[in-house]
Amino acid sequence: MLVPRAGSHSIWLFWDDAGACRTWYVNLEQRHRWHASGCDTRDELLDIVCERPREWRWKDEDELEAALAFGVLDRERAVAVRAEGERVARVIERWDSPFSDGWDDWRRSELASAAPAAQMGRAVTGGVVTRVEPR
Repeated sequence: MLVPRAGSHSIWLFWDDAGACRTWYVNLEQRHRWHASGCDTRDELLDIVCERPREWRWKDEDELEAALAFGVLDRERAVAVRAEGERVARVIERWDSPFSDGWDDWRRSELASAAPAAQMGRAVTGGVVTRVEPR
């Protein structure tokens, strides 16, 4: 999972059994609140799926609409969530960082899985990479 400091989302990468990156998943979230123990955030329901460079699609638009209909989310928040998604979608279309940074070629190593997260700037658990950009 990639966690940009200047964004209201995280990016998850999923690999197939052969080791090829098959999906980039953008989870739209409330802006991360960083503290000594890590960060806090909250899911915003709407997501983006990218299965090929420069191509994307919305996921869970129905959940965002249901949250609006039931008053879980107000119209202003829903507009902000979609705006963040559209901003990230433009990054995907340009295939800009972090999508162009080589994360899809990353491979878990025994060394990486054993090293302390604080030393590496990333944590590896269950085949998922978490990278926190330095302050």
